[in-house]
Amino acid sequence: MDIVQILIGQYQSQMSEQMFDLNATLMNPTEKGALDRLDTAVKKYSILKNQIDILEDLQGQMKARQNYQKQQQQQNAQE
Repeated sequence: MDIVQILIGQYQSQMSEQMFDLNATLMNPTEKGALDRLDTAVKKYSILKNQIDILEDLQGQMKARQNYQKQQQQQNAQE
């Protein structure tokens, strides 16, 4: 089980919810509290986006480490 990918999926789902809120607020910008809702949705969206970026970087590092370990094992097997 890839827990990093599960977390990315959860964050992406939450980002979709925030995008819905963003679009709904932009459709009714004159509603009371629209500016605060838009500000809150943008902040939540950007935090989620940053978390996904960090997790994707982590995935890349894990894959690179696994590839390195495989190469080392292959070299050791050839010796």
